Amino acid sequence: MRLTQYSSLRRLASITLLALSASFSEAAELPKLPQLNWEQRSDWLNVKDLGAKGDGVADDTAAIQSAYDEMGATGTKRVVYFPPGRYRITSTLTITGDTSGIYIVGHGRDTILEWDGEAGGSMYWSNGVHRTRYEGLTYDGKGKAGIGSEHRSMMRYETHIIYENCAFMNLEYGIAVSKNKREKASAEFWYKNCLFLNNKTAVLFGEYNDYDNLFLGCYFADNDIAIHSRRGHTHIWNCNFYRSRRSDVVVSNPQHPGSLRWCTSEGSNRFLEVGDKGRHQAFTIQDCRISSWKNPEGALRLATRGPTLIWDTVFLNPPNDTPPIVLANPASTKQELLVSNNQSSGTTALVEKGVNSVVTEIPTGKVAPLLGEKGMVFFRETAALPGKVLDARKDFGAAGDGKNDDTQALQNLINAAREAGGGAIAYMPTGKYLVSRTLDISGADYYIGGSGLRSQLIWKGESDGVMMAVKDPKRITIEHLGFTNGAETVSTIRQTGSEAEASIYYNGLYVSGIFDSSPGLELINLPTGAKVHIGQLSGGIRIADSAQATVLTAIHYGQAIIEGDKLPKTGFVGFLFHNDAKSAYALTVRDNQDVVIADLYNEQNTRFLLAEGGKRAGAGHISIGGSKIGVEDPQVITINNYEGRIWIGAGFFNEPSPVTIFQTGTRPVSLLLFGSSFWQNAPLFETTSSFTLSQVGCMLIANDYPNYGEQSLPQLLNEDTMRLAADSLDDFRRLGEINLKMNFGQP
Repeated sequence: MRLTQYSSLRRLASITLLALSASFSEAAELPKLPQLNWEQRSDWLNVKDLGAKGDGVADDTAAIQSAYDEMGATGTKRVVYFPPGRYRITSTLTITGDTSGIYIVGHGRDTILEWDGEAGGSMYWSNGVHRTRYEGLTYDGKGKAGIGSEHRSMMRYETHIIYENCAFMNLEYGIAVSKNKREKASAEFWYKNCLFLNNKTAVLFGEYNDYDNLFLGCYFADNDIAIHSRRGHTHIWNCNFYRSRRSDVVVSNPQHPGSLRWCTSEGSNRFLEVGDKGRHQAFTIQDCRISSWKNPEGALRLATRGPTLIWDTVFLNPPNDTPPIVLANPASTKQELLVSNNQSSGTTALVEKGVNSVVTEIPTGKVAPLLGEKGMVFFRETAALPGKVLDARKDFGAAGDGKNDDTQALQNLINAAREAGGGAIAYMPTGKYLVSRTLDISGADYYIGGSGLRSQLIWKGESDGVMMAVKDPKRITIEHLGFTNGAETVSTIRQTGSEAEASIYYNGLYVSGIFDSSPGLELINLPTGAKVHIGQLSGGIRIADSAQATVLTAIHYGQAIIEGDKLPKTGFVGFLFHNDAKSAYALTVRDNQDVVIADLYNEQNTRFLLAEGGKRAGAGHISIGGSKIGVEDPQVITINNYEGRIWIGAGFFNEPSPVTIFQTGTRPVSLLLFGSSFWQNAPLFETTSSFTLSQVGCMLIANDYPNYGEQSLPQLLNEDTMRLAADSLDDFRRLGEINLKMNFGQP
């Protein structure tokens, strides 16, 4: 297949979020990547220093490959830098070996890799390179290349990959994960503010264990399929889809729960296709705007058993009066669909129920949806970058050799960045920095950062010490650093304070507590008005006595603990995605605290959820969306005198079977299981008279196709069920509001 090329990316009318009219796709031009005007840093390997020309004429393949070879297992470098230019590529570039912490960076719209090799070739192949970032690159296949960026590991499990401000255009596959035979899985990818234009398939996930693929603020236009999850699973937030020739999202052979939240679709053939064999697939669609789809048989085709939750979604400008949601499961399997506050203009109904389905309606809540009929464009054409670069080694004499104590040099570096302000960065190049005393962080308007995992701070102080103490920060960013604590009693970062204007952004940090009980990042006693924004955090997080602050985490890997009896609870704690493995509990909530988690994945934990009333009376709420839940102890949920409500929607309780929900105490608690699935056996309950269960749209599942032997579980409702369910959906609406403010800069 040869694709018609996009010769260039045309400029969008505005560089901020835009309101969409019904005819936006016809009137608007395509956006551009941000211009990333970096100041080259001391540990960046410049491809032009190795002979690349970047003039669009010379063959730059060998020069770029020599830079990538430096990144391999035996190499000493960890950052490849592409200055502005057009780099002609004639054969596949690759990084291979058991290596990690690599950063490949360009200037956004001004750094373009162009394919001029054989038809169907791959521009780049990652062979198991993990904990790696790709930023500011355009892959243009020129209508010839088969794959822009291929992830196919023959060596090791590939994880924690980030694509940010990258574009993929004129390709058969923009990004292909496990399209071809591989030995090891690739999982935990984050795609942030990326463009996908005129590809056959923009992003493909081909195999089992290609899990936890997360999209935030991406823009897809004129692809056959934007996102194809052939066997993996995805969570897609705040993305825009235009004119997909087959479907915006296809889920072919599903297994774990997926979601689409706060997305728009304009002029595509379909918005979503799920399955074709009547298998199970929990899926959530929240607050999406779908307009002018072309397929006369509906905008959503759902051919699995579900369960599926759809709420606050608007369908506009249909091609005919056919309902936009079509349940296409075979008669032999019953589909469970739960809906709330959806709108469809110009159709005979919202849902075509098919031959065997149950549709349950949840009442409308009190919080308004975000998108409604207007929609939004989430992709951004500008990006904030650090200003003046202050270098730990060049400017402050840090050794970074893992032998000498760098504490004073690093503190002097941080102090200088604070004094400079204006977005200056205290930069720690790739290296190992020994720290024996707490680094103090305060002030306003500066960055502290490194190249990623391999800019590593290693604690050599007291066994109960704190590596970084953050107090009352104002517009500070701490990013792209690795930490080694040496003891589970050491806190990596501890933030405290009393000032309401406090605000900080943590991103790309590898702290302790991902596979142990170390504190990792601690947020303690934060006041009303304080704002903590977290991009990606790998490691534990503990939020204590901070219920008056606003804390939003986009991507979290590690244990999470929320506790404290400080009143009032006027703030918000939320996660777009939380993942944990091997901890005692994937999530611990004490003292009747509140938390909202849009999507969650856990496996190999002893148990899933610990909810405790603890020291504080008064109702709390725990709301958890699309979740894969796999634990070792059958007691999957432990409720110890927690008061309030716990919602688990579109959850998949994978193992063991059966699971047990255990509750004790006298405080009243309601557990709401809506659209959840249980492996082979119904859950067991060991509870007291203060416990109330609501079970709606739930089912048993197995993988014995075509003779599943699956069945829907009995509906268990009481007089409060639907009111509490509406309150729980309101929690996710509030999460959407906070996400829009903190991730997209909206008031």
